[in-house]
Amino acid sequence: MKALIFFTLFLPLFVWGSTTESLQQPYSASQNQVKYGDFEINFVVFNSTFIQPGIASAANLVRSPKIAYVNINVVKINSDGSRQKHHAKVTGNVFDLIIRKDLEFVVLEEKDAVYYFAPVEIQHKIPLYFTFYVTPDGMAQPKVIKMKKVLYAD
Repeated sequence: MKALIFFTLFLPLFVWGSTTESLQQPYSASQNQVKYGDFEINFVVFNSTFIQPGIASAANLVRSPKIAYVNINVVKINSDGSRQKHHAKVTGNVFDLIIRKDLEFVVLEEKDAVYYFAPVEIQHKIPLYFTFYVTPDGMAQPKVIKMKKVLYAD
C-alpha cells in the first residue's frame, strides 16, 4: 500500500500522453496541490494501469486500460510546521462536453494518510473537466478545485 501512496502522490502530472491545466487558479510548483487555510490539498488523476496489480488488489481498485483514478488527500499543517493526516468531505464531478457524472469517492485510510479515490472512465483523447469540492473537517465551506485532464487509453 505504501508504494501506491508514493506512486500516486509523486506521480508527475505531465506523464507521456496526458496534460493537466487549471481552470480556476494557478497551480503550486508541484502542480497538483492547493493551500486552504491550514490545509494542503493534494490531487492527481492517473491511469489505473499505473497501479501495481498486488497493490490494486489489496486496495480493491480495478486496473483497466479504460479506467483512471482521481486521488485526493488532505494534510493539516500545524503551527509548528508538522504535518498530519486529516479527514474531509470530498465530492466532485467530471464532464466532457456532452455528459456530466458525479464522482463516487471511496476512502482508503492508512496510519499516516487518508486517501479519497474515485474511478473515471477514460475517454481516449477527449478533454475531461473535473470539479472537486473538498471540505476538511472543521471547515465550513469547501475548497473548489477545477482542472482539465486529457487521458489516453493504454
